[in-house]
Amino acid sequence: MAKTRLITRLGSQRVPFKYCSRDIDRHGNERFYLRLPGLPKYRMTSVYLDEAGSVTQAFTEEYHRVLAGDRGEKTVPISRLEPGSVRWLVETYYRSKAFQSQSPATQKDKKSVLNRYCSNVGELPFKKIRKSDIEASQMKRSVTPGAADKLVKYLKALFNWAISAELATFNPANGVTKIHKSPGFHT
Repeated sequence: MAKTRLITRLGSQRVPFKYCSRDIDRHGNERFYLRLPGLPKYRMTSVYLDEAGSVTQAFTEEYHRVLAGDRGEKTVPISRLEPGSVRWLVETYYRSKAFQSQSPATQKDKKSVLNRYCSNVGELPFKKIRKSDIEASQMKRSVTPGAADKLVKYLKALFNWAISAELATFNPANGVTKIHKSPGFHT
């Protein structure tokens, strides 16, 4: 691997990676971002330091992968997923004609919401998801009611597609009401 020069010094901790910056949010959580010129910033997902205080191999590999242009937005091969899991259903949906016919912005937004949902329940069988499970996921996100309602909206679309593709027999998101109710705009 190529050596990188030391560019950022924050307090007593140094980040020895070009274009990499350290940020601490208001809750004290440490985050690392890769800010390449002309591209949106990329949030690093790997752990930066191990117990010994050394930079982890995973962080270094992710850094060089993103620097080379691979931002990890590729879909997961279906063969590596458990058939019948929520992740499998979502990845199958990403390859469908219904999903591919949507605009790139809509695809990106749906992927963002559904991938976050799959990070929590991706290994569970989608045929066992009930309305109460969807409502629980919605209430878990009730701090941001717009995001909670968007999750329900996208899950409704996912299960409607699954029914039309004969992968599911019912839509557990049907009948889930919105949290965020707006009176609209006065004309």
